[in-house]
Amino acid sequence: MHSLCVGAEYHRLHDARYRPACRYVVWSCTFGLGNRLMSLVSAFLYAILSQRVLLVDNDGWEKLFCEPFPGSTWRMPR
Repeated sequence: MHSLCVGAEYHRLHDARYRPACRYVVWSCTFGLGNRLMSLVSAFLYAILSQRVLLVDNDGWEKLFCEPFPGSTWRMPR
């Protein structure tokens, strides 16, 4: 689901008039590392349970995590 939704719609998500076919959870956090990891795990679980795609809107996480699926990304477009 992730590679299908993000691969097809990623470059159009920043457009406010665009209506995506898939549903998304956007995670963004600015607190300490423990709170970030806890909230990221919660957002991931919510995305799985609600059949949504998780997108991360936070700089600096590229060095901590790798891309989960080939041909897609979990970073929010600018």
